[in-house]
Amino acid sequence: MIPAAYRIAGIGSLGTVGPPSTPHETPPGRRLTRNTVLSSTHVTISRIPTRLRARAAALLISEPFGRGDEAAGRQMLEAAVRHGIDLSNLWGSVDPGANAVREACLLVPGAGRTLVVFASSPSERDADRIAELAGAINAALANAPATAGLAQAIIGLDEAGARQALLASSFISAGTLQYLRRPPRPIESPPSPDSGWPAGVSVERVNPIDDADLIVALERSYEKTLDCPELCGLRRTRDVIASHRATGVWDPELWWLLRDQGEPMGAALFNPCPAQRHSELVYLGIAPPVRGRGVASRLLDLALHHTLRKHPDPVTCAVDERNIPAQRLYERAGFACFERRAAYVRPIA
Repeated sequence: MIPAAYRIAGIGSLGTVGPPSTPHETPPGRRLTRNTVLSSTHVTISRIPTRLRARAAALLISEPFGRGDEAAGRQMLEAAVRHGIDLSNLWGSVDPGANAVREACLLVPGAGRTLVVFASSPSERDADRIAELAGAINAALANAPATAGLAQAIIGLDEAGARQALLASSFISAGTLQYLRRPPRPIESPPSPDSGWPAGVSVERVNPIDDADLIVALERSYEKTLDCPELCGLRRTRDVIASHRATGVWDPELWWLLRDQGEPMGAALFNPCPAQRHSELVYLGIAPPVRGRGVASRLLDLALHHTLRKHPDPVTCAVDERNIPAQRLYERAGFACFERRAAYVRPIA
């Protein structure tokens, strides 16, 4: 992935204004296999040619409503190449006469048949630029790898223009995310996996070579979830697990399965992220029959304890701000919010 040191426009959150209604919008279902001209502005929606890639990349690392310079764009392109990112997935609106890139987006394939969309950030008052960005996003996704199943974008709350472009290109809001961090304090009186659980409840490590029980546990935990419920049913559970494994470095010793009466009913999954010097809680969830019994707090403390023993670094996670019970759970465990962003998704297949 693109190093976190770069400020990618399109990471953060937005508001709730609907998509613009302009004659320049590219229909979401239209496949663009060649350059498409927006007649009223004479701007072409196309793959970014090699000679203009640095200018397009500069838009992706600029602050909202600002524009980066080509030197920064070239640095980003060099980093993208080092990380194996296919720059043919860089699309945008080009003014051929001025030899300029107006708006841009980049698709980055991820694990679990996902595509991450990084986008520039037009002003919310510039309908033409918003329509151009929506057209670029549509064109990029229309020509995306055939294996991709879901596109996702995480943008800043102040990036209203980018939000409108995403909505205009058939993305749906998946909620506002709170990003939480916990200092590497040891867990006082950590729970044991072998005792102290309610009757019928047991905890064990996830089987690293057979996902069958984990699939059942996750699917049951999605029932009546308050965490981005819009995502339910949009992806195969096996693809979700692949995405979880691809976060940081997968360590099966830090993946825990919760059972009730022998049935898989929940999971707590942690991964170390040594490059970022933290560990991440990639998933925590339990099924409705087990909720309200104090199990989630014990499961979180158990998994945190074993994670911190192996990796004494800060721990991060993300939670939908609509999920008040989860926020309270994390606050009790020592997590605090450090950023808020908005999530948008669009099924591709």
